[in-house]
Amino acid sequence: MLEAWLRKPGVFGTAVELARVEDVLTSHVFGLLRYLPVDHGIGPLLGALGLPAPKGSVSVDFWPLRDGTEPDVVLRYDRMAVLVEAKLDSGFGDRQLGREWRWLAREHPRARRVLVTLTRDRLAPTAIVAQVADDLDHLDDAPPPPSSREVRSLRWREILPALPPPRSPAEHAIHTDLAALLARAGERARPFQGWPPTPPTAPAHAAFFRARPFQRLVAPALPSPWRLR
Repeated sequence: MLEAWLRKPGVFGTAVELARVEDVLTSHVFGLLRYLPVDHGIGPLLGALGLPAPKGSVSVDFWPLRDGTEPDVVLRYDRMAVLVEAKLDSGFGDRQLGREWRWLAREHPRARRVLVTLTRDRLAPTAIVAQVADDLDHLDDAPPPPSSREVRSLRWREILPALPPPRSPAEHAIHTDLAALLARAGERARPFQGWPPTPPTAPAHAAFFRARPFQRLVAPALPSPWRLR
């Protein structure tokens, strides 16, 4: 499936298949990160977000469903529960972030909980907090909203630069596939700049909290394959 998505543009040519691009990208990217050693994969990515480094293994749970709420990825390690909601070219669904924060509070009541939005554009933590709080006002049995310390914003293009250099041919191959995946989705890697303490201007993020139809993804040419010396 990975090679088909990278090499055959027509594989995801129908409207139904295009709607699944976010899920395919999420599963491939986090699936590849899961195969790297924790201290060279998910660990550094968490550290770049200002979260504690894992002391041991990290559990990666894809689309855990409960009561109609299905987060994209949940990372569990030590006493942390990190929920990742990934979007590419669509907005968040109806009360989605609020429902997912409630899901996290119910599923992991004793953990330190963090909500991460993984998107093409930067979202300010204050905007995320405000949206979650508004969602929770319309939900039953809602927990308190998160603070700005309990949310993070990450862009797809920042994932690869957050990782340390590969140490082996196997890690090199995973980095190469990650770079190709992100390029296929129109996301060239850029240096990781952390998440901003202050919000950008409203047009940079406000539209993301309104669901919008998926627009066809036009894939750029893949970068030249990396060569091992």
